[in-house]
Amino acid sequence: MTSTCTAGDITELKVSINDAQKGTLSTNPDVSRTFAGTSGTNNVIVVAKYANGAESVVFQNPAL
Repeated sequence: MTSTCTAGDITELKVSINDAQKGTLSTNPDVSRTFAGTSGTNNVIVVAKYANGAESVVFQNPAL
């Protein structure tokens, strides 16, 4: 999934792995972060929270 927005549109990126909230990502594209999953395949979902209060899934990698 891809999304186009302007600076400041996204206020938070929440990461869930296997239905457990793992933390947040920086909205700065130069910052990275690693989250622990389980051995084997993991279901990863990133939800963006927008300045207007809306939320949307911006990345989903369902476990196979």
